[in-house]
Amino acid sequence: MMLRPSSARPISLQEDYQHWSQVLENMGCDVSVLLNSTDTTSAEREAHVNFSLRGLKEVDEIKAALDYACLGVVSCADLLILAAREATFIVGLDILRLRF
Repeated sequence: MMLRPSSARPISLQEDYQHWSQVLENMGCDVSVLLNSTDTTSAEREAHVNFSLRGLKEVDEIKAALDYACLGVVSCADLLILAAREATFIVGLDILRLRF
C-alpha cells in the first residue's frame, strides 16, 4: 500500500501515534477514535474534542488494506504500528521490518 506523499501527513501520523500511545499508557483509554460511525452510533472520532486529529483518512486506508489481507485478526495496536511505520517510510527514515 502506498500513501500519497505529503510533508505534513507522515509527521502528523507519527505525532498522533505518539499521542495515542501516551493516552493509552497514562489514562488506560482505548483507541475508539479509530472506529467509524454506523447507522445507529456516532463515533468518538466525530466528537468536537477530536477534530484536531489528523491522518485518519490514511489510517482508514491502511485499515482497509489490513482487513482485506488479514480479516478479523488485526487489532488497533497493529493498525497504529503499521501507520507509524508507513509514515516513517514516506519521510525516508529507516523502518522496522514487520511480519504479518
